[in-house]
Amino acid sequence: MDFSIDKKIPHTIHYFWFGGGKKPESVQKYIDSWRRNCPDFEIKEWNETNYDIHKHPYMEKAFDEKKWAFVSDYARMDVLYNRGGIYLDTDVEIIKDLSPLCENKAFFGFENSELVNDGQGFGCVAGLPIFKEMLDLYGSDEAYDFWGGEKHNVESPKLRTLVLKRHGLRLDGSRQTVGDVEIFPTDFFCPLNYATGRIEITENTFSIHHFDGSWKSGNSGFYTNLMRKLNRIFGEEKGKRVFDCIIRIKDNIKTILRK
Repeated sequence: MDFSIDKKIPHTIHYFWFGGGKKPESVQKYIDSWRRNCPDFEIKEWNETNYDIHKHPYMEKAFDEKKWAFVSDYARMDVLYNRGGIYLDTDVEIIKDLSPLCENKAFFGFENSELVNDGQGFGCVAGLPIFKEMLDLYGSDEAYDFWGGEKHNVESPKLRTLVLKRHGLRLDGSRQTVGDVEIFPTDFFCPLNYATGRIEITENTFSIHHFDGSWKSGNSGFYTNLMRKLNRIFGEEKGKRVFDCIIRIKDNIKTILRK
C-alpha cells in the first residue's frame, strides 16, 4: 500500500473490545474521560463486527484461544499503521487533552526506565516504516517465548521496545527521538508506579494507565495487591525478594499437594 505520510497524527482514538462481553463500569468511566477531555477527537471502537481477526495467523490463534489482549496487540498496530491516530487500552484514564501529542509523527511513552508500553497510549501517522517492522515481528519467533516445552505469546511492550532499541532507543527513561518517533518519560502516560500502586502526577501528565489487567488470570489482582503492599513496606528491592519467596513457597506447597 502506498502512503502519503501526514505531518500530524489524526484526531482519532482507537480502542478494541473483543469477545462481546459487557464493558465493566470502570471501562465506561475511562472512556467517558476520553470524551470529556478530548472533545475534538473521534472515538472508534473496533471489534469482531468491523475488524477482520482472520487477517493474520497470530491474531486468529489468539482469538480462538480467547486471548483478547493478544488479539489487540496485533490489531492495534495494524489499524494505526494503516489509518493513523492514537491507541488506548480501556484501562487508561485521560486527564487532559491529547491534541498537543498530535503535532508529532509518532509517540510512545516509557512505563519504566527499561520498557516502552504501547498499552498506556501511543500514536502515529499512517504508513511509518518502523510500525511495519513492529507488525512484521508477528510473523517471526520473536513474538513468542519458549519455556516449559510450550510456546507463549510475548507481551506487546517488549516487542515495541525491541524494535525501538534497534533504531537507537536508550533504556534510561529519558525524553528522546528515535527516527520519527518521540519517546516520553514515565510521568506523561504512566504516573502510576506498577510496583507500588502509588500515583505521582506532574504538569506533564496526560493520562493514567491503571493496569487493570483484564487479560490476566483470575488471581492476578490478589498477587498484584500483595506485591504492592510488600514494596510499600520494605521498598521495591527488598519487597520483590519477599514476594518472590512467598510465590516459591506457594508453588512448592502446590507441588506437594499434587503428589
